[in-house]
Amino acid sequence: TDWIMWDSKMTEKQAWYHHFFLRQALISGNRAPVLMGDGVDLRGFHDIAGASVANQGNGWVPYTVSDEQVKDVPWAAQYLQCVRGSNAICKAHEYTAGCWVNREDFKPQNGQAAIVGGQASWHPGNRIHKRRGRMIALIILRTLDYALDKWETLAEEGDGYPIAEEHWH
Repeated sequence: TDWIMWDSKMTEKQAWYHHFFLRQALISGNRAPVLMGDGVDLRGFHDIAGASVANQGNGWVPYTVSDEQVKDVPWAAQYLQCVRGSNAICKAHEYTAGCWVNREDFKPQNGQAAIVGGQASWHPGNRIHKRRGRMIALIILRTLDYALDKWETLAEEGDGYPIAEEHWH
């Protein structure tokens, strides 16, 4: 199946943009996609249209309160979610990527920038993108695991493989 995900809420905030995009996905082609929303209310697509939907959550991340307290937070979760009033601390650690790691065995001919370009203050950093990407991958992997289990069960209950046409849409 196809996965369709709206991932443009930073620039197109109105709900009708999201709904138009997802409706187009449902009526185009001959395969029913799984609709995935990032802050998009998908209940109507599921309840009324019968679409398969998945929503990305935020999971649980320990809060960062201060630079001192964060030392007790696991490294991968440090500075990902700050308590109200401590957002500047998280913002200061949003990007961890660099253009170059100094090495003793190689000196580049051209000077290397200190930071990767595009690090706008209003944009989520690479750590937040990495976390979101891992959460999306986990949803897809769990869905595939469920589908394979169901496929195996249908084959065992039926006449083996291939699975009867009635189980495909």
